[in-house]
Amino acid sequence: MVVQPDMAYRRSLAVAELTGPGQLFEVAEEPVRGHVMPVFKNRTHTLRELLAASVEHGDTEYLVCDELRITFTDHFARVASLAEELRSAYSIGKGDRVAILSANNAQWIITFWAATSLGAIVVGMNSMWSAPEIDYGMRHSTPKLVVADAKRRELLGEVDVPVLSTEVDVPRLSTLHADAALSTCAINEDDPAVILYTSGTTGRPKGATHSHRNVITANDFHRFNDALATHFGSPPANRRFLLSNPLFHIASLHNLAVPRLSIGDTAVIYSGRFEIERVLRLIEREQVTNWGAVPTMANRLVSHGDLSRYDLSSLKTMSLGSAPSSTALKEKVRELLPVAGRSLGTTYGLTESSTGATLATAADLEEYPDSVGRPVVTMSVEIRDDNGHRLPDGYEGEICLRGPHVMVGYWNNDAATAAALDDEGWLRTGDLGFMSDGHLRVSSRRSDLILRGGENVYPVEVENVLSEHPSVQECAVIGIPHADYGEEVAAIVVVEEPGSVSEAELLGYVRERLAKYKVPSRWRLTTEPLPRNATGKVVRKQLDVDGEPAIVSENRHAWTSLLTALDERRRAAQEMGGPDKLLRYRRFGRVDARERVAKFLDEDTFQEIGVLAGDASIPSDAFVAGSGLVDGRPVLVGSEDFTVAGGSIGTAAATKRARIAELAKHERTPLVMMLEGAGHRATNALHPHRPAPNDLQAMAELAGLVPTVSIVCGPSAGHGALAAPMSDFVIMVKDHGAMFTAGPPLVEASLAEKVTKEDLGGSAVHAEMSGIADNVAADVDSALELTRKYLSYFPSNAWSRAPLADPDTSVAAPRSLDSLLDVVPPNPRIPYDMHDVLSVMVDEGTLFELQPQHGSSVITVLARMGGRVVAVVANQPLVLAGALDVAAAEKACRFIEMTGAFHIPLIFLADNPGVLAGSKSERDGILRASARMFAAQHRSTVPKMHVTVRKAFGFGGSVMGQNAFDNQTVSLSFPGGMLGGIPAAVGGSTSKADGRTQRALIENEAAGPWRLASSVTYDDVIDPRELRNALLGALRLSSGRDAEPVAPVVHTGYLP
Repeated sequence: MVVQPDMAYRRSLAVAELTGPGQLFEVAEEPVRGHVMPVFKNRTHTLRELLAASVEHGDTEYLVCDELRITFTDHFARVASLAEELRSAYSIGKGDRVAILSANNAQWIITFWAATSLGAIVVGMNSMWSAPEIDYGMRHSTPKLVVADAKRRELLGEVDVPVLSTEVDVPRLSTLHADAALSTCAINEDDPAVILYTSGTTGRPKGATHSHRNVITANDFHRFNDALATHFGSPPANRRFLLSNPLFHIASLHNLAVPRLSIGDTAVIYSGRFEIERVLRLIEREQVTNWGAVPTMANRLVSHGDLSRYDLSSLKTMSLGSAPSSTALKEKVRELLPVAGRSLGTTYGLTESSTGATLATAADLEEYPDSVGRPVVTMSVEIRDDNGHRLPDGYEGEICLRGPHVMVGYWNNDAATAAALDDEGWLRTGDLGFMSDGHLRVSSRRSDLILRGGENVYPVEVENVLSEHPSVQECAVIGIPHADYGEEVAAIVVVEEPGSVSEAELLGYVRERLAKYKVPSRWRLTTEPLPRNATGKVVRKQLDVDGEPAIVSENRHAWTSLLTALDERRRAAQEMGGPDKLLRYRRFGRVDARERVAKFLDEDTFQEIGVLAGDASIPSDAFVAGSGLVDGRPVLVGSEDFTVAGGSIGTAAATKRARIAELAKHERTPLVMMLEGAGHRATNALHPHRPAPNDLQAMAELAGLVPTVSIVCGPSAGHGALAAPMSDFVIMVKDHGAMFTAGPPLVEASLAEKVTKEDLGGSAVHAEMSGIADNVAADVDSALELTRKYLSYFPSNAWSRAPLADPDTSVAAPRSLDSLLDVVPPNPRIPYDMHDVLSVMVDEGTLFELQPQHGSSVITVLARMGGRVVAVVANQPLVLAGALDVAAAEKACRFIEMTGAFHIPLIFLADNPGVLAGSKSERDGILRASARMFAAQHRSTVPKMHVTVRKAFGFGGSVMGQNAFDNQTVSLSFPGGMLGGIPAAVGGSTSKADGRTQRALIENEAAGPWRLASSVTYDDVIDPRELRNALLGALRLSSGRDAEPVAPVVHTGYLP
């Protein structure tokens, strides 16, 4: 081991050189809040200065989050706009608190920069907090404004300060002022900039307050490390950092979001619950180069195993922090990721220190595996005894820190601040450790602290909640080892009598009051008192959540071999076609059957059916099936596995398909099919015929009972493909999805026709021509998101109504549609885009169009109005002047029948010259198609609203619900609407009427809406600007029906 000491010596020389007089990172002694300490002399003094300088990075991407990509130039403009709006509309200024209560997203970071540029203090609230914890945070920090996402707004409840949404408000306000300039208010570098909460030893979270100096010092720590790398010949360039830790942690905010802006790197934000599969796909897709993970994430990576199916060649650097990580874990990461693992380092720090107080490089860890590193530049580390005296190397004591990184104090908590910071500015960490060879070793974290997956849990906080339960006499909470999280929370609860309270009851009690990560996952209920010492304190070392050692019974031994066999069979089934097939399959950007299901369902809700079905050589018989939740609601799902026998349907798979369809009917639950298979398996004919349930029979019985969706992920032929046209909603994945009764080889063999799968049954064929496909998605992820969105508009079944959104939000509120006077020309011969009407008529962001490429002279959309789901059928004047051809009429007919089956109110916007005339149209069957559409709308039992926008002639008006007294909840017209059996000019000409009669016909046509309003055939003629509010009024009127129980719609007769 000669190389490493030499490297350490070279590093120390480089540090001395780079921090010497006249250098960019020159270190000098200066007073910081009354204490002289080393600081970077040439530092930036405020976060606003960092922000202003960031425009130099231009069109380089700063933030990537899902589909959103924001360059440095764009980010600066957004921040400046939002800051101007915060200042002018909400009076946010220096010292005001702006709370951010949200999961990770780009809007979180934009809000942070906007608020700090005004001298305001950002309160980074824990997005995992429960409602009572959020309430405490609000009362403690007293913010003047809150920025929150939808999930946390529900927990926030009613508050007396403005609340802006991350989904709508922040994006809108950040583009409101195109040329806004940053505020010029005076900011001192020791002014507070951010409050981040850390668990409190007295049972309440404490708000660690960081100044501009603290955050910038953390930033300079990273800039200096880059300078050091450059000194050694490895200048950093084109880096893309994965932001996977919560932004209310210093790891992501101070040590990633801020330095990336300062240096000019890209932050790729991982959103949603942590799933290692999604993380790896994100690293692959976004070419991530750097990842700072917590040990739990590394554990998930190691548990995932073989990474050969992912292209992780871009990942060059990885580090572990936020919680202790074992030497064994680091070694496993190095084995799994040899390139990134070579750089694997670690740090020691805490929220109060703003960044790492020490840093151990990969070279350090090779020689000192148990080290957490040497003190970073400008940070001093000492080990002290109980009396505050410094201890020599090798002696264990309390780790104490001092430097410009260390927090200002705890917000609104002088006692806690005095306990943590001494008169000389030293921070008492409460952690035990010792120094040796210049390296810090941590012996134990704060005595009682539980570190669960990088999150701090103080036992006293959980104990305080448990103690309030009437059945709890006393309790103690401890941390016990956990393979994934490092530690898990365990509770020993003393009760008066056995059976007086259950574990489930206590679990529910704590869940209502604390964040999920603080809730005990292990319990011991006992009548024995807790062990205490002479002074009455609980002796935690004597606590044992398992109690007395249990005697392993003979029965338990007998179970072992059976359970091992079960695990092996399950594991074999879950390997699908095996690593080689999966790797080839995924190289083309495809998503396998199990991954599709995992991505689609809420995390950890999938309950599989028939995992062991079929021959062991054909895992799960090439069909993954089961149930789970989507946005908290049950669904059944089936996914064809193309890596096993081409996704073909064997006998066991056929039974599973029928099983989930039957379950969908009996349990009244939506069914989603993910198709990518070759139809019936040819080898089925070699086996004795066994009668099996038929899934198509079962699916046929689902129509109008539960929503059904088919996602065509790849080629789908024969029997399997028939699931699509039998579904309510069909999505095809572009360039991959195709469906046909028989594939190209069979077509060529039987018909001598050579054709590609795209020309035979690709997305263009079925989305534009046949109309079987409703929508086309760019990829599988987009298709899954479309499906989740589609289902959000529907009830789970026809025995219930569609879920309501909040009608009191600004999105759902009544409003005048002034823009319609610019959009809709009064002259019926001038075309316009009906989408422009729909987009402002419905609640913002809720428009969901079905079959946009088929039958395009009619638009069919799902949307919300006042929070209520509506179905809209509207003529499109840009196509055939709005005339209905066969495709449009059939499309509208099916849409009316389908949405009506689920009790969704129906709105017609009529602007057409009638159904399409001409010999081709007649040959195509326009009479039958339009008659079917008319019958469908006539027999509809839902609230029905009609609006004549400009014109509706002949049967074109009838099919759009215009006929007088056709069970409309409301019938309206814009002024100037032209009505009649046929246009007056045409009618007069073909009947050879004289001039006087023709003029009378034209005048009568023009007076159509006035005449019909006078006879109350129309309920009203409205100003176009009143459209939304008039329809909202009709929906309110129809809401009385909501009190009635609903059931599947039963029609007598049949459509023409």
